[in-house]
Amino acid sequence: MDFTRGVEFNSKIKEKLDSEKHLNYVESKRLLKELVNHIERSPLYLLLILALQSGMRFGELLGLKRSDINFKLNTIKIERSMDYKNGTGFADLKTQSSKREIDMDSWTMELIEAYFTSTPPNIIGLVFFNPHSKTHTFSNERANIV
Repeated sequence: MDFTRGVEFNSKIKEKLDSEKHLNYVESKRLLKELVNHIERSPLYLLLILALQSGMRFGELLGLKRSDINFKLNTIKIERSMDYKNGTGFADLKTQSSKREIDMDSWTMELIEAYFTSTPPNIIGLVFFNPHSKTHTFSNERANIV
């Protein structure tokens, strides 16, 4: 028996327009400029720059290890995700095809290299390590208030 037969949706919340769901090119460039202007404030600024430049998911960014970054080839390997919601550590990627290597522009790679130069490696080898958190990573909520 199909218990959903005849069900009607009565949501009072209107669906967002497509233009409200994503940043357009001009908005992305404006955000990128602001993030670069304040990059010294927190590693989250670099994380958001990398998100804009690569299209990586938040969990993928948190799961990056320094060894995943290849400065000679300007590539980043995405091999794992971080379960930032439950704090259980590394997790599988969303799908098998999510495991990939992406080409990056030299400007973004130079920002990452400068970040590596200015911050010591950590015992886990994470790119975005947070020593003030029991999970050693950043939360999505924290990134949203940057």
